[in-house]
Amino acid sequence: MKKIFVITFLTLQTLALSAQLNTDRVMAIGRNALYFEDYVLSIQYFNQVIKVKPYLTEPYFYRAIAKIELEDYQGAAEDLDEVIARNPFIPMAYYARSFVEKRLGFFDKAEQDIDKALKLSPENMIFLINRLEILEEQKRYNEALSDLDFLLKKSGNDANLSMEKGRFMLLAKDTVGALK
Repeated sequence: MKKIFVITFLTLQTLALSAQLNTDRVMAIGRNALYFEDYVLSIQYFNQVIKVKPYLTEPYFYRAIAKIELEDYQGAAEDLDEVIARNPFIPMAYYARSFVEKRLGFFDKAEQDIDKALKLSPENMIFLINRLEILEEQKRYNEALSDLDFLLKKSGNDANLSMEKGRFMLLAKDTVGALK
């Protein structure tokens, strides 16, 4: 009886050890599945890594991205909460959570998260454009116009951003300013 117990214990320890040694490889396979748009498979690989090393942030983040693609916004929000709880200095986690909250209709929370992302990465144009979308949903056009002015200064008067500024001016009922 003791021999069976010892053999079983050693076998389980060996399996656990090999699983711990291969987490980098499993993460790489999961990222490849995510790249090739096999989201369900990638989630399965990230789940394996999370079972073995629940303290890592990366598998939660990539699993959240896969869940966003599958439109499981609630699950993605939970995973992104885990990422931010483990490491609050990842601006992309705040950006992704802002995207999810915007999809769920929580625009105030989305704005708070995009502001946190901008504090960590203040000149990221993607974050600023996402903030514009949130401000547009809340009909706060004047704040969006000030963000657009910053973007235009930074990008060197990009034509698309200039057109966006004109559109926001029209939304703000400034037809004369939109023609400039």
